[in-house]
Amino acid sequence: MGHGFVLVGERPELAWAAYGVAVAPTDTLRKLLADASQNDSAASGDAAQQEDEIAKLQRRLAFYRNVLNFRVVHLKDNRFQFIFYGLSEDPEDFCYVTFAQPPTTAGKTADMLVDLVRCNPPISDIERLVNFLNQTGDYRSFLIVLRKRFQRYFQLRKAVSAKLSAAAVCGDKVMTSKQVSSSQ
Repeated sequence: MGHGFVLVGERPELAWAAYGVAVAPTDTLRKLLADASQNDSAASGDAAQQEDEIAKLQRRLAFYRNVLNFRVVHLKDNRFQFIFYGLSEDPEDFCYVTFAQPPTTAGKTADMLVDLVRCNPPISDIERLVNFLNQTGDYRSFLIVLRKRFQRYFQLRKAVSAKLSAAAVCGDKVMTSKQVSSSQ
């Protein structure tokens, strides 16, 4: 026994320990490879799930774009616009509301979802609508009501325009449409 070699038969526990040391790096590598493979498949699964979510959101936005004639535009400085179009007979008419997202403080979310920047054309109760949105977070109802308000604006504009065009100027006297029709 003076030569420093140990026979397996003499000390089997050393043989198992030596085997464990020799095998441990291989098992560790196998485990690391398995973990890496699992992480890759999880990442690709996450990517696929994100792509599915994006596709769903795009379909929802397409619905709003096509049915409500509506789109969302992201602007600089955490601002965004809801733009409505096709609400009047003139295809160049469009309406928009510009919002800013309120800043959040260290770990706290803002009490408001949005901060009104501008509404064009102006709507008399836009502040009330924005307060409703900030309290409920119900974008769907907000957008539907906002669209109705813009439609009403164009209806009123058309009615006023019709009345003004129906008025005729006769010399120095402006006649209403009733006066014009009764004088004929």
